[in-house]
Amino acid sequence: MTEGWRLCPAKVNLYLKVLARREDGYHDLVTVMQPLTLADELRLTPGQGLSLECRHPEVPSGPRNLVWRAAEAFGAATGQVPQVHLELVKKIPVAAGLGGGSSDAAGTLLALNDRAGTPLSAEKLHELAAALGADVPFFLQRSPAVGRGIGTVLSPLDLPPAAWDGDHPEAWVANDLETVTLSRYPELRELLGELALAGARAQGMSGSGPTLFGLFLEAEAARAAARRLRQNFSGWITVTRGLTQAEGEATGRVKDEWSENF
Repeated sequence: MTEGWRLCPAKVNLYLKVLARREDGYHDLVTVMQPLTLADELRLTPGQGLSLECRHPEVPSGPRNLVWRAAEAFGAATGQVPQVHLELVKKIPVAAGLGGGSSDAAGTLLALNDRAGTPLSAEKLHELAAALGADVPFFLQRSPAVGRGIGTVLSPLDLPPAAWDGDHPEAWVANDLETVTLSRYPELRELLGELALAGARAQGMSGSGPTLFGLFLEAEAARAAARRLRQNFSGWITVTRGLTQAEGEATGRVKDEWSENF
């Protein structure tokens, strides 16, 4: 196998509605998710058995990493331990509500399946992904979708990069989990207000947080807002854009002129 790589995109929940509690302890939900050009990078090289390298101080490199568990699940499903060294380069913040770990796991399943000549069907990959985590199946498609159930029942959604263009996003961008998170961390509410003042068409929280986002129609408007926020906010700030369905289905290697850290 020659050296290969795959981008594992972050996602943002543009809409998240929590419904009834299920008997298994989870909650049913409805969510609109869009993958982003912000992405981790997964590199594959030939190896003796399975090994994983990640230099991020908060990310384990062994069996506790979801990438490792995804590789093991693939090996169990195909009956052969992958002979590969995986290197994970983290660009997505850890535990940020952006789905980085889930995306890395999905990217691992896709990369190993491609490497092995696609022995597993899309349905089997979805089954393996759902067993790893509720967000993992979404990243197999790498394109916008509506998630139902615990998030694993997916319907494709054809969103342009600026999904909110002309349709009054302030009327539908919402997250039921904001109430709990903002009550615990009132400073986040102040930041949402700052995003509005900076010109965001809509703003909200992704997943269970703590990442906040603002929607802008143009890259330069987003960059200007990032520079304004940087004056009083010391945390992580990036400008990125949504992947369209066509981009997500292409090669998994889309890079973008929008993406920039501040």
